[in-house]
Amino acid sequence: MLRIKNIGKLIRTSAAGLCVLLLFSGCADSGTLTLTGVVEADVAAQVAEVSGKIKEFQAVLGQQVEQGDVIAVLDDEDERYTVEQLQAVRDQKQAALDGLQKGADGEEVIQADNQVAIEQSNVNSAQAACEKAEEDLARMEILWQEGAAAQADYDEAKERMVTARDAVNSARARLSTAEQQKKQLLQGPDDYEIGQAAAALRQAQSQLDQAAEKLNKYVIRAGCGGTVMSVNFSVGDVVSAGSNLMDISDRGGRYLVVYLPEEDLYAVSDGQKVGIAGKKENSEGEIAYIGLTAQYTPKDMQTQANKNKECVKLKIRLTTESSLKPGEKADALIPLE
Repeated sequence: MLRIKNIGKLIRTSAAGLCVLLLFSGCADSGTLTLTGVVEADVAAQVAEVSGKIKEFQAVLGQQVEQGDVIAVLDDEDERYTVEQLQAVRDQKQAALDGLQKGADGEEVIQADNQVAIEQSNVNSAQAACEKAEEDLARMEILWQEGAAAQADYDEAKERMVTARDAVNSARARLSTAEQQKKQLLQGPDDYEIGQAAAALRQAQSQLDQAAEKLNKYVIRAGCGGTVMSVNFSVGDVVSAGSNLMDISDRGGRYLVVYLPEEDLYAVSDGQKVGIAGKKENSEGEIAYIGLTAQYTPKDMQTQANKNKECVKLKIRLTTESSLKPGEKADALIPLE
């Protein structure tokens, strides 16, 4: 009886050992090639587009940021003043154009009428003075011819007459200008004048837009979502346009890099979906790059599948939801069909 029990125990032990043996000798799917790789990421430099002193740094080494997050602020006092000045100029040009398009109002017409009346009065006064100067000269000439007036008095009378005539001509010119301005006011501006005012407004608006766009560049935002990999400046530093403030590993540009034996190259294609197995997650990736030349697999990425074989480099794009970080290892599961 004891012997039968021992035989049963021996049978159960042998069966368990057989299962373990099968597990380690190839229970995995023989139609899938497993390649170990390392996660790499595109690194995006965050570059200042303007010069200035750093007032704030809102991102630190290792921080996770999203695209559009503010990562630094530069001193923008001078540029703000420039924008305010250009805004005032633009407003002046807008008011001038609005005035031309609106035309003359009643008060402006009254002012124009008053100006014409004033200039007409000036002409009348100048004309009366001129007529008196001419009469004085005529009397002086008779006296001078009879020897009753000195040459100097005669010359002075002639000079007063010339001055009076000049005053008449000047007054008439001012009257003509006032009348022309009134006429233009009543007729309204012509298309050319309005066009010139509109062009001046467009130029002022363009200058304002350029300054406002430059002002926005003093607030530096993350160009991509990911992890801050390096910070190259600190608060108080003065940077120039083109300075790289920090580097961010692009969350949307992470790849699992593996090496595929040339003999299995038939099994992959651009855009193909493949499985990704990490320590803490299983996900899916997409083949984004297939190397053109064969090479030996780096030692730290060799597996039984590619050891001592010429291989091509594959880059498998990870999804944005994947938690795999640059430097982590994971397996790519390539179906061999």
